[in-house]
Amino acid sequence: MKSSSRLYDLYYEGLYETIIQLEKERKDILGKIKLFLYIFVLFEILLIVWAFKRGDFEYPAVFFMLGIFAIGLLYDFLSKDYKNSFKTKIVKGLIKGNDPGLIYDPKGCFPFALYRASALFEERVDRYRCQDLVYGEIDGVKIMFSDLQTWQKRRDSKGNEYWHPIFKGVFFCADFHKSFKGVTLVYPERIPFFADVADGLRQVLKRGSLEPVRLDSPEFEKSFTVYSTDQIEARYILSHSMMERILKFRSQIKRDLYLSFKDGKIFLAIEGLDNFEPPLFRSLLKFEVAKEYINSLKFTLGAVEELKLNIRIWSRV
Repeated sequence: MKSSSRLYDLYYEGLYETIIQLEKERKDILGKIKLFLYIFVLFEILLIVWAFKRGDFEYPAVFFMLGIFAIGLLYDFLSKDYKNSFKTKIVKGLIKGNDPGLIYDPKGCFPFALYRASALFEERVDRYRCQDLVYGEIDGVKIMFSDLQTWQKRRDSKGNEYWHPIFKGVFFCADFHKSFKGVTLVYPERIPFFADVADGLRQVLKRGSLEPVRLDSPEFEKSFTVYSTDQIEARYILSHSMMERILKFRSQIKRDLYLSFKDGKIFLAIEGLDNFEPPLFRSLLKFEVAKEYINSLKFTLGAVEELKLNIRIWSRV
């Protein structure tokens, strides 16, 4: 993983001409949206004045709802090419500049089979959406991750259907150079039996395949709860050094972190991290914007180094 300063140099120097071009495109899109908003507000005011005279506010209400819908459609239509250009030119440039061995596919998706294989979220999935797939090798470690959102269709007490979110964030998978046969799951301490993710976990626990694991790190147990099919193997995987790395990584990203050790791989789910969506209402030239993209890339790809996945100090059997 290249240093942040090297990536900033790439953003502001190697990709600067493209960023300037995209900044002009961003301002043009914003100008069109503002013009539409001015026209919409003007017509809405005229309709309200007319409604006061007639005593009928149905038309202003309908026009307002239609206007909101139209603004959403206009935003999606105008920003589509801008977003695609940003991802294929800027994001791809940053990823390639960081490591030529990585491949970036803006429309790519983390495989559903791997999501299921992680065993982190056992709830039934009725809607599965993802984008911004990155895959390849870093220091000999095969990795894959993408932005991911999953939902489950549910019914409320009145029988009305609604979409319940299961996970939204970055889902990451990498080779784990430590031999194990069982399954070990690591959840944020606040999760078990209080949040919705616990519903699926309870089902697994009922089957008797997982048991709570007590570790000899008070700091780690304050932050995470661990379940495993093999107590000894879980302690073998979660050595003192590994627990320290996980705690350090979580403190850096400042987000909830879920981990799974299964089938010779490590799975990480980083809640709420959205990697590569370009801003429309902020300048691409602002340092804060560049910082967000550099940090997102650093946190995700940095997991290989932070968790020492690239150091083969254990042999597989």
